[in-house]
Amino acid sequence: MRLTQLTVLNEKEISSIHHASLKILSEVRIVVYSTNVLELLHHAGANVDFKEKTATIPASLVEKTLAAVPAKITLWNRNKQLAFTLGEERSYIANTEFLSGVVISQLVRKAAPIIYGIGSIDFNMREGNALYATPETAILKIVGIQLAKSYRILSNTMGFDTDSLYLDTQSTWETCLTGMNSLGAEADIIMDLGTYGTSLISSNEKLVIDNEILEMLYRFLQGVEISPETIAMDVIKKVGPRGNFLQEEHTLHYLRSGEHWEAEISNRCLYQIWLKRGSPDVVENATAEHL
Repeated sequence: MRLTQLTVLNEKEISSIHHASLKILSEVRIVVYSTNVLELLHHAGANVDFKEKTATIPASLVEKTLAAVPAKITLWNRNKQLAFTLGEERSYIANTEFLSGVVISQLVRKAAPIIYGIGSIDFNMREGNALYATPETAILKIVGIQLAKSYRILSNTMGFDTDSLYLDTQSTWETCLTGMNSLGAEADIIMDLGTYGTSLISSNEKLVIDNEILEMLYRFLQGVEISPETIAMDVIKKVGPRGNFLQEEHTLHYLRSGEHWEAEISNRCLYQIWLKRGSPDVVENATAEHL
């Protein structure tokens, strides 16, 4: 079966956003600079002010147009064939080995604490070496974590791994892949931070970089809070279609609430400022951070 989709909102929160959006469209005027579009809205039943180039759109019109959107889009390759088919990953053997260990450990000592260790690896058939940072190992780790949860047993897996032999771009994308699947599947323990080269090389710089990636992914997985306070309908009505929210107390409050993640070593300044600072890359920033 395909992986369960990562989600941020539950059904109630999705409904809250949807209905708030309908309310904004029907009560707070939107700016539309195209006369042709304003004409289309007018003929469809929207309340249009052609002089101000604004409009309000009734909820019924939104729902009607949403219903017309096709639910499926078929993509074909240049030979007019379906592009690809994904197969299944199998974890039967690994899980069987784990269950055998459970039996043995409990026979030796009843109620002994156990952690489900997920150490699934891939194999480089061309070079003859193990690989940690492939899509297949990422999938298998999630499968193992799901199995552990089904048994109500704590899980331990690898994460933030890379097969790159240098702290380069490859190490970054592989670290994000292997970190995201472990965090997203909610593993209880994640090891291998601060390593690269298929976990054979330890690095203080990599540990600092991994910490940055960990914080970024953790913030991403927290999602957003959806409530009447965060939707701030009163503020939206007060500001209107041509105002700005920067001076509103509501904006300042949430900017200071910790909702926005602050990077430690990432370069996020303007190019000219980065040049004045000596043009450091992330590895140099990480080196300076741990010294």
